[in-house]
Amino acid sequence: MRIWAQSNTALRTDSRWENYTKAIEAHLNAIKRPGSEVRVEGVKNMEKNVIGSAYDRYLNARQVVELGIQAEKEGYDAFVVLGLGVAGYEELRDQLKIPVVYAESAAWNFAVWQYRRFALLGHEPEVYLRRVEQIRVHGSQDLFVAGDYCDFTEQQVLDAFKNPAPVIQALEASAARAVRQGARVFIPDFNVLNDLIISAGVKSFHGIPIMDTGGVALKSAEFLIDARMAGLV
Repeated sequence: MRIWAQSNTALRTDSRWENYTKAIEAHLNAIKRPGSEVRVEGVKNMEKNVIGSAYDRYLNARQVVELGIQAEKEGYDAFVVLGLGVAGYEELRDQLKIPVVYAESAAWNFAVWQYRRFALLGHEPEVYLRRVEQIRVHGSQDLFVAGDYCDFTEQQVLDAFKNPAPVIQALEASAARAVRQGARVFIPDFNVLNDLIISAGVKSFHGIPIMDTGGVALKSAEFLIDARMAGLV
């Protein structure tokens, strides 16, 4: 089983993503099925405003789509996208015969299925509110529990791989409102935050579990490969 895990960040071409690259590779290789291959890749150039600019999202998504086509040509069994929200999903589904899994959508689906009421852990307002809009489009808004969010820049989250405590403490404080509103699981708002939380060894806030979005995406891909090989779908 060969799975291509694609980040929308410049993992190999921008040194500021180095700690995240090491974290995500270690994480996925630790949880993959024995004997499977997981290849982690990034884009060549990450656009500056993939959250606020539709055009920048298009430029980033176009690179991801091209890499998805490359993955299928190279014989990979599934293509997993980490951190792009939903941009490029329909294009990839249109072009590829192998399963395509987007981490955010996989997490929302799993949350609705297993936990019903879910909330986001937000590192900053723009990404948080973008995810809320995507959840509405996804059709899961009725089970989404609104909460608070932090105000950390992307760079501050990346720097936190060396000292995660201040970010973790702020996230835990911001999670209290969603707990009071009845959230049953937390979902990090982007995969860098997800792997920061995992690398810090944190599993829950206020007794509420934190979902591993990258892990759920990887396991979803494994399941879809199995299901296709068994002729189930």
